Amino acid sequence: MRKFLFTILSLITLGATAQPKIAINIVIGGMKASDIARYADNFSDDGFKRLTRDGAIFTECYTDFIPTSDYTALATLATGALPSMHGISATKWYDRADKNRVVELCRNEKGELTTEHFSAQTLAGSVTDSQRGAKSITIAHNPLSAMMLAGDSAECYWINERGDWQSIPSYSKVLPAWVTAHNNIGFNRIFVMDTWFGKLSKSKYHNSHATDIAVYDIYAKNKNTNSKKETLGWASKLHITPAGNGALFDFAKQAVD
Repeated sequence: MRKFLFTILSLITLGATAQPKIAINIVIGGMKASDIARYADNFSDDGFKRLTRDGAIFTECYTDFIPTSDYTALATLATGALPSMHGISATKWYDRADKNRVVELCRNEKGELTTEHFSAQTLAGSVTDSQRGAKSITIAHNPLSAMMLAGDSAECYWINERGDWQSIPSYSKVLPAWVTAHNNIGFNRIFVMDTWFGKLSKSKYHNSHATDIAVYDIYAKNKNTNSKKETLGWASKLHITPAGNGALFDFAKQAVD
């Protein structure tokens, strides 16, 4: 595997009269459709095997645009629209109306995260806007991935450089009590406290961020590092190792509750 498979979840709670009552949209980065058959023997009966056995598989799915990027694809999945409609065609572009100023995706001139670049409604946004009592929560490891699925409304969270779940005022002016409580106890640390052991040999696992996937004990002292670097170290492992998927999955269960 060239890189770990990270998930993005969009949890949409529908109104009381709608069926089904909850929809969960899961996007797994770096996973090909053929991987489901390739790694079938490694999957549990209640995971991908259940989806392939009891669900519907679409074998002829295409997008009518090229080239693509992670965020362009996510925006297309979230909106059902092409880049010409949802406005996410690249991570950077020139603003010809403003002296060819370089614009960075979901960043304003001060470098702060913004939702002003969205021009099409996402599934999450359409449900919450059209159904009374409906809620939507989108979760990802990084802000742009979460924001692409969330659009410009509902709740949206990602893991920051401190290892905490974060949002911006466009989604939540104040973090809900359940998110604050999760951060205050440092719950995400649990997932990087022990070494992660894979099923295959260590040489088989690597990605574009790190070739060593071992998650070392966060309490191990290194004479050549200070406390600040140690803090950043454990948090960064949530983005480059399977520990991040564990943190995301646990947070998603709390979101459903």
